This record gives sequence, C-alpha cells and structure tokens, in this order.
Amino acid sequence: DFVDFCPWTVRFLTALNFPTTLEIHLGAYSDRFNNTINITDKIKKHIIHGRAVFLTNVLGDLGLKTRLGGSLTVAYRFGSNPFNVLSLPTVNKSTSMLISYYATSVDSMVSIPWSDSGLIYGGRILSSQTPVKSLRGTALRFQSTDSSCAFDVVG
Repeated sequence: DFVDFCPWTVRFLTALNFPTTLEIHLGAYSDRFNNTINITDKIKKHIIHGRAVFLTNVLGDLGLKTRLGGSLTVAYRFGSNPFNVLSLPTVNKSTSMLISYYATSVDSMVSIPWSDSGLIYGGRILSSQTPVKSLRGTALRFQSTDSSCAFDVVG
C-alpha cells in the first residue's frame, strides 16, 4: 500500500485544496564532497497545481545522479507570507520531501525575518558577520526587505 510506503501522500492530497501559491526562490544540493549545484529549476518543475512540491524519491525525482547522497536546501514562499528555508541535512535514495501550505515533511525549517540579513546554515539563522569559511556544507545568504528577499548560495 503506497500510503504506508510514503505517509506524506495523504497530506500532499489535502494540501492541493489550499489556494495558496507556492514560489520556489532557490534550491541547492550539496554532495558529500561539498560540491554544490543550483537545482532551483528542477524543483520548480515539480510544483503541482502551483500549490505543493511532493517528491517521493528526492534524488531520483530531481535527476541527481549520486549514490552517496548529500544535503538539500530550499528557499520558498507561499503568497505574501514570509519566506522560509528548509534543510534536509541527509538526502539518500529513500528520502522524500513535501513542501505545502498545509504540511512540510521536514523539521529543519526557518522563517526569514523581514528587513534583515544573514546566513542560514543547518536550520538556523546566523549573523551576516559569520565567517563562511568556518561552515562545512551549504549555507544561504539572505537579504530581506518588507516585501522581498534575495538568496544566494555560499560555502
């Protein structure tokens, strides 16, 4: 039974009923050797009805050709709500992911404060003064205003 295999299926189907538009602003994947690639467009192709992203096999669905796995970071927003960043620190062949207004399949998520700047690393917001060289893996630099936010990958 697929629901037992992937319990997020019911939450995904429920999420399609929430009329809030999902915008993906940045997606970054880092392999075990800290090689980071931008996968924003790959994630955007998986937005369903403009409301949710549901990947039952993150590596396979995004066409990431690796057996060793890595980590995934996604910056997104629903409508005019604050920006969020989710982090999947361990992505392997059995990792699934749901991003929706109704539910998100990860615990490591931060909301970006308006009119602020800094780094997002490991599910936490760090000062913009944090030395990037001291971080291992992917970090996102952000600069937010009252209505928008710019992201870029560092590290």
